[in-house]
Formats: sequence, structure tokens, C-alpha cells
Amino acid sequence: MNFNNFTLKAQEAIQAAVELATSQQQQAIEPGHILKALVLSDDAVVPFVLKKLNINLNFLSQKADDLIATYPKIVSSSDGPYFSNDTTKLIEAAKSKLKSMGDEFIAIEHSLLGM
Repeated sequence: MNFNNFTLKAQEAIQAAVELATSQQQQAIEPGHILKALVLSDDAVVPFVLKKLNINLNFLSQKADDLIATYPKIVSSSDGPYFSNDTTKLIEAAKSKLKSMGDEFIAIEHSLLGM
């Protein structure tokens, strides 16, 4: 997948999701990994948007952890991490939001809207 049309913060969130999945011994990068990465992001956009929506950040973070715990773990594999079908759909939805908003780069906001 080409990440050249992602903002730096969006690229960092994807990388954090990959690292999170790897640390949990999970090969597929799922939307829950991306959500958790966005919640943990040092970017002020996510907390601001969630606060405006009256969403408790700590509660959402715990629910993301609960969801991640349900994902299958791998014992051993020579294959690297990959995006699940749901994550691919999420990225496509973010691209769709990008186009409808007339933006040039996929940002964290597009990923949130894609979820």
C-alpha cells in the first residue's frame, strides 16, 4: 500500500498500529489496532474530536484494548504483518472521505470518519 498520500501523523498512527499488533503477537492489522493507535496519538485532533462527541477517551481506550484482546495470536510465522479486510475497507473509506472533502492527503480525521 502506498502511504505517500498520508499525512505524517496518519503514517505514524499506521506504524503505531503495526507495532501494537506485533507486540500482541497478532499478524493482521485490524481497525481496533488503528483506533488504539489514534487514541494514544500525541496529536491533539483525536482527543478534541472525541471530547466534542462526548466520548470518554479512557473508556474508548479500554474498549479498544478489549477488542484487540479478541484478535487471534500467532505462534510463529515468517510472514510479516498485513492489513485485514476490515482495515483495507477502513483505508478505502478514509480515501473516500478525502475525496469528498476535497483534501489532498489522508489525515487522522479521515481515518476516524472512515471508522
